[in-house]
Amino acid sequence: VLEDDRLLELAELGYRVQALYGTPQDVEWALADGRFYLLQTRPQTAFQFDPEMGQWTSANYREVLPGFASPLSLSLSLEIEYGRALAGMFRDLKMGEAPPGTVWGRPFFGRPYWNVGVVKRFAALIPGFKERTFDATVGIDPTYDGDGLTTPWTLRTVLRALPVLFALNKRYETCWREAAAFADHFRRVEEPEVDAVDPAALTDGELVEWVRRMADLHQRTNHVAITVSLLAAQAQDEFTPMLARLNRGLPPEEAIPFGDLIAGVGEANGLSHIVGTAQPTLELWALAHRAQADPSVASAVVEGDSEHIPQRLRATPAGRAFWTDVEDFIRRHRYMGQVDEDLAQPRWDEDPSFVLATLQAYVRAIGEGDASQDLARQVAMQRERTQAAEERAMALLSRGWRRLWPFSRRSFRRHLERVRRYVWWREEMRVVASMAFYHCRRFFLELGRRWAAAGWLKEPDEIFLLRWQEIEAALDGRIGPEELRQAIDRYLRLRTAYRNFEPPNVIGHGVRWEVAQARGRSHLEGTPCSSGQAVGPARVVHSLEEARALRKGEILVAPYTNPGWTPLFNLAAGL
Repeated sequence: VLEDDRLLELAELGYRVQALYGTPQDVEWALADGRFYLLQTRPQTAFQFDPEMGQWTSANYREVLPGFASPLSLSLSLEIEYGRALAGMFRDLKMGEAPPGTVWGRPFFGRPYWNVGVVKRFAALIPGFKERTFDATVGIDPTYDGDGLTTPWTLRTVLRALPVLFALNKRYETCWREAAAFADHFRRVEEPEVDAVDPAALTDGELVEWVRRMADLHQRTNHVAITVSLLAAQAQDEFTPMLARLNRGLPPEEAIPFGDLIAGVGEANGLSHIVGTAQPTLELWALAHRAQADPSVASAVVEGDSEHIPQRLRATPAGRAFWTDVEDFIRRHRYMGQVDEDLAQPRWDEDPSFVLATLQAYVRAIGEGDASQDLARQVAMQRERTQAAEERAMALLSRGWRRLWPFSRRSFRRHLERVRRYVWWREEMRVVASMAFYHCRRFFLELGRRWAAAGWLKEPDEIFLLRWQEIEAALDGRIGPEELRQAIDRYLRLRTAYRNFEPPNVIGHGVRWEVAQARGRSHLEGTPCSSGQAVGPARVVHSLEEARALRKGEILVAPYTNPGWTPLFNLAAGL
């Protein structure tokens, strides 16, 4: 049996080996004459997890914060805000409190995971709960026979669930109104006030207070955004079985797609404007149309690489006027970025390369004269599809025995309107959150500059490699530069050790990870993200950087997308 100090020495050797290869290793070693000897190492092909850790999934978060998201963003969004939102939701719904010390979200392998095991225990309070159905919703492969954990329909379970049902319906009525009030106050009052502050002009003491204020803004904004998103998902879960029952018995080609019913959710639900996450796409497409209308401007945009579009436009009077409009577009949507929830990622006003590449692709597509690419026409067709889908649903609900039961039509319409409203507010709050995160980045980056100038950091961007808890402790004087350096080095080492490892989507109890075996298949299978059918070449990408190569009419195949990808969707024939 190894003594503790020798065991730590062996662990250090294993860590150094894994850091060399960037993936978990199966290491053979020997101890002779007081020294460790490395005999051989090879990548691990399978391993299991400690059942005591519970069950965790990266579902949803691997799209929101993909890859190695910054520790600052993970600590705020995942460790603090997600847990508060979930605990608050269960409390509001009269479902009780989680056990003391419950960890709702945390990184594993440097990637985000949330505690699906605890969420299941709350969900199981509702009669009709089936673990297998729940797992299918979040992408978990069952490791049990049958339906797993289930909650039967009994008098006891129904009575227990009634307060939850009443509280849920009440929350549906209040949450979107709270989101509307928050968004309105943020846009009218808070965002202009924050935008007027130049972090570089603040004293050190003032900057500290503004950094704390930004952490609070991040938490308040994300709390609303997460809560709305949770209710949007719940509303969709309630509506999906209703639509499935309606489509039951219809030929597949006549089934009403879910996407057709919620497309154009703004106008369809009496809301004031098109969904916020689509605004940059519409405006950039309009700019591309204007460029195409002037041959000199169009030539400057499409001829040559996108990086030098500004220089080519500045060479002519018409080009300079157009470039001013492009700069205004970038300023209005400056909060956008490749992964806008990751504070470490530069925004469009710092790096406009994605805007320029997409603008170039738009102008080329318009120049090729494909009417299907016209956004106004697409929006009109989308509106018509939504109206037609709803009319078909109402017609089906008026046939046969259903016409004798008008409650089914009212219930269907009420649930549909609820889904539309919450999907719309989910997207609207994403924009509000992106704007808030943009300002958070500005102040944290200035703090990084000052700490780097003082020798606390090697470079300003290292501020994002610290968790908020560590930054706050340093601001309070509880830790100093040495502890910050150790925290950064630990994270960089972990990231190096797992840089070539793609972790499983689900970890913990009952999960066995194995290396995926190549099957020699000639096709890929994935999840379609829109209704309808499309045919075209597949453009398989792993990042937004790779997605810039997308051409008109291609099928975009990606491991995830987020609001930063939306300008590409107008080029893709399918997603």
